[in-house]
Amino acid sequence: MTIYTGKPVEKKDEESNVPPPEVVEEPLMGGAKKPKVLPPTPALLTIHMRRRRGNFANICVLMTALIVLATGVIGGIYLYKHMAERDLYRGRCGVGYYEYQDVGHHQRHRGVFEETVELDATYGRYEKIVVPEFEESKKATILHDFEKNITAIVDVDIGRCFVLPLNRTLVKPPRDFWDLINKLKTGYYLPDSEAVRETYVVEEPPVHNLSPFGFYIWKECRHFDTFRLRRSSLPRRPRMMVKRAISGKAEYAFSAGTPVIIEVLKTIA
Repeated sequence: MTIYTGKPVEKKDEESNVPPPEVVEEPLMGGAKKPKVLPPTPALLTIHMRRRRGNFANICVLMTALIVLATGVIGGIYLYKHMAERDLYRGRCGVGYYEYQDVGHHQRHRGVFEETVELDATYGRYEKIVVPEFEESKKATILHDFEKNITAIVDVDIGRCFVLPLNRTLVKPPRDFWDLINKLKTGYYLPDSEAVRETYVVEEPPVHNLSPFGFYIWKECRHFDTFRLRRSSLPRRPRMMVKRAISGKAEYAFSAGTPVIIEVLKTIA
């Protein structure tokens, strides 16, 4: 036999009369006020106005930099030249010489000329001799390059430069030539030597590439037509015979220890 027991109605009623629990919200920050949220700040638009003063200032800075650079370059070049020229000797010296006038060697012609000398006495690289016009000889600049073993004769009047092999027998090196000039100053040694006359002919065409002749000859001859000279096969002629020879010649004289007179024939002998 099954007995059904019903649920008590009163207990349900009691539970339905219980009020719901209160929900209390407490802030976690200990009672602090909730921060206010500010509205977003609008982005600022910056407009750069072009100013004429800025361009002018840039130009001034650029010009100042160029002036400083140019001053440095010019100062460097001047300093280099000053340091390089400390080892150079410059001065003037007189040269006495004589030359026989006839075939019999009975009469001498004596002469004196002055020349301006520039010597690289420290390193012995070159000699530069400037001779004014006198008697039959023309004004010329003679350059002996001892590194390239070449002599250059620069004739500014006709705008030509002649190059020939350096004759070390007749041309003293810079140190020896400088020692000779010092002895001339003290009167210890006064040369009166016989002039050596040499005859050369011009070889054509002119030389366009001067770089094989070295820096010093290039510097002196770069603005002129340059020709090579070769020794002439003509026999040596006394001075009077030379004066009666053909007019198509030029004569240059110099001394680097021994007086030398070089005849340059304009026609092939």
